[in-house]
Amino acid sequence: MHSGIVLVLAQAAVLASNVPFNPLHHSGPASPYFDAPSQSGIASEVPEGCVVDQAAYIARHGAAASQQRVVDTATYFLRGYLSQGNYLTTPSLNRGTVITLIDSATNTTFADSLTPSSSCPAYGNFSGAGSKNSDAFRATFRPAIANRLNQFLDGLELNSTDIGVMQDLCGFGYEVGGERRFCQIFEESEWLDYEYAHDLNYYYGSGPGNPISAATGYPWVKAITDLFAAGPGTAAVENGTLTPPPLIVTFTHDNNIPPIISALGLWNSTTTCADEEETIYPLPVTQRFTDPRRTFRSSFLVSFLGNVALERMTCSIGGPTLAEQQELGIVHQGNVLGGTVNDTLCEREVAMQTFVRVRANDAPIPIPNCKCGPGESCPLDAFIEYVNGERREASGDFVEMCGLQGVEGAVSEMKFLTTKRDGDVQFVGLN
Repeated sequence: MHSGIVLVLAQAAVLASNVPFNPLHHSGPASPYFDAPSQSGIASEVPEGCVVDQAAYIARHGAAASQQRVVDTATYFLRGYLSQGNYLTTPSLNRGTVITLIDSATNTTFADSLTPSSSCPAYGNFSGAGSKNSDAFRATFRPAIANRLNQFLDGLELNSTDIGVMQDLCGFGYEVGGERRFCQIFEESEWLDYEYAHDLNYYYGSGPGNPISAATGYPWVKAITDLFAAGPGTAAVENGTLTPPPLIVTFTHDNNIPPIISALGLWNSTTTCADEEETIYPLPVTQRFTDPRRTFRSSFLVSFLGNVALERMTCSIGGPTLAEQQELGIVHQGNVLGGTVNDTLCEREVAMQTFVRVRANDAPIPIPNCKCGPGESCPLDAFIEYVNGERREASGDFVEMCGLQGVEGAVSEMKFLTTKRDGDVQFVGLN
């Protein structure tokens, strides 16, 4: 068994802010990465008295391919990360693992992969609603943009398809060479319509609007929950052969990110306030949904390097404040401020408790009915119960929901994060 790091390949905020409007923050999957604003008002910093002792990310692209140059990049990332703080001088910690998985349209590993929807026929039966609904909405605003721009043109006439490509070129052009001229052509409302079309695509195609979405995201959520329950550097989870590492980074495709939100039961209502009735969307197709409480926004989730993160935090209740920790020089692994409080430096009575919080593009997201911890986090025990109970029932079993009963080799669990497999694992160290 090896401990260390695992790396796997495979508008409310705008209206409430005085920050100038930036089209690149409203370009959906064409947006360059940016830290999403907190839609819930929760600070992104680690709460005082808390240390993130284990974290898991599922990110869009990386690139997610098996060419040697990509594997080499993953290896160099690991070595760079492991060359920080306490990792550098502790051989038992500065070890990591690179796992390369099959990525194909005919995925034969089922739930034991980072592309489980590829082997789920039922998912495909509903995913087409994403493009159908987004195209229907685009037909409501693109012609007017074309008419507006055609007034300035002589000898050239733009159509709706041209408008779509031109808006795409804002984000993609900026990514490739820093080009922003296409970003300046369109008005703010036109960018919000462009973004909303992407919201519809991901909400209905791979997010909460697809009734099979949660079933394809649940295996990852369940696997990470089991690792958090065990804790970093402890004995392997039941029937596992890999020691739970403090950091798990998994790379996949944009359409595989929204199912994680679905499996966690997030971003599918206009409100989560205890004194208000919850309103499940669904997002309207014929006009942009302007309710400021709407949380599902593609730009905040599937931008380039868009990601969902789960963080396990150990918090000292009654312990030193962040400023006191800085003064004491307490440093966690990887040079992250925090760590175990030294009793010789602080004699106050400290109760250590463990919590979990969710982030999307860095912005914390409260878990429904479980936000009593620091920074509106959820106690670990309650999170485990939430995942193994309510979310398991709501998501459904992968094999059953996908209609794979009787299919040879079909599995509903993700095991590659806990069990070593032959031929696709590379261990990385500093020596």
